[in-house]
Amino acid sequence: MAKVEKNTDVTVEDAKPVPLPSHKFSLAQIIALLALAVVLIFSPKGGDANAYLETRSVTLSSSVPSDVVRNDFQFDSLGSPSIGSVVFEYCSNTPLIALPCVAPAGFDSASANLQFQSGDVGFSVHPNTTATPNRVVLTRAAAASSAGTKQYRIGNITNPSAINATTYVRITTHASIDGTGAYDDTGSVAFVTLTPLTISVYVPPYLSMCSGVSVAPDCSSVAGEIVDMGELSKISANSATTQFAVSTNSYDGYSAVIVGSTMTAGNRIIPALASPTLSQPGVSQFGINLRQNSSPSVGANVDGTGTGTPTASYSNANTFRFQSGDTIASSSLSTEWNRYTISYLVNVADGQPAGRYASTLTVIATTTF
Repeated sequence: MAKVEKNTDVTVEDAKPVPLPSHKFSLAQIIALLALAVVLIFSPKGGDANAYLETRSVTLSSSVPSDVVRNDFQFDSLGSPSIGSVVFEYCSNTPLIALPCVAPAGFDSASANLQFQSGDVGFSVHPNTTATPNRVVLTRAAAASSAGTKQYRIGNITNPSAINATTYVRITTHASIDGTGAYDDTGSVAFVTLTPLTISVYVPPYLSMCSGVSVAPDCSSVAGEIVDMGELSKISANSATTQFAVSTNSYDGYSAVIVGSTMTAGNRIIPALASPTLSQPGVSQFGINLRQNSSPSVGANVDGTGTGTPTASYSNANTFRFQSGDTIASSSLSTEWNRYTISYLVNVADGQPAGRYASTLTVIATTTF
């Protein structure tokens, strides 16, 4: 049998060196290679030199579905050598510009108009906007874009009809004037159309009033219901006061009417003054007013924070009148409290028949709700 031997040993002496390729680079080639390295390091992914629009926002004048609204856009950009158009594309499915855009149901920007612009200006709505109801194109002659904040108000836009639905707006800038071709900068914003909330409250109507010999300005207290004027004199006037206060939330305000009779004692009377008249001691007179008087010294002017005032026939100091059914105070609108002081004047003639004279007077406030 033949003997076979296999030797795998290799001595150093048997190995021959493999020559390396020799390359010599010029200085220009080295600089070119370094420049290429710099480009590869600083280019965005995919070799696309586009930038993002920063600090983006959109504000709607109404978020109600199908409302005709205005959209206020704001964004920051780093600037560009040439911008001829800005595109606002409304999508219901995604903000990503690389994916197809689905137009929101019911949305319509075909009649959009540009109402305000700042930052980069000189734009108008491109006629192509009417052809695509979910795409607004702003156009101008291509010009350099400065770095900073841009604002655009686009009006006459119909909101999407869906309730509680998100709409994405893709914003792109282009060197072209019609929004075609490669975009320069891009960014997206979003808004939601919502069902409006209705909040209602009920304010019950009120008319508040009190009367007495004296009352608090807000009717929190009332005292007395009988006034004793003592013994009548033909030499000097007799006087007294009572008070009433009124407030209401009626849109039409209120009227305060006095009802009753002059001073009587059986079939004997002290004549009421039919028109505003000065006090004349020695002449039989009965009258009232709602002012502070000096002759005689009696009464007080209206007080309080309301808008009520005495009526003309009862608002002059030192003149008195009384006719049952007269409106003596009023306010033409809803009002806080006013307190009125009624001043009573009684004079008697020398021949006034004796007796105990009295009168019952009632103040009635009315309003319309």
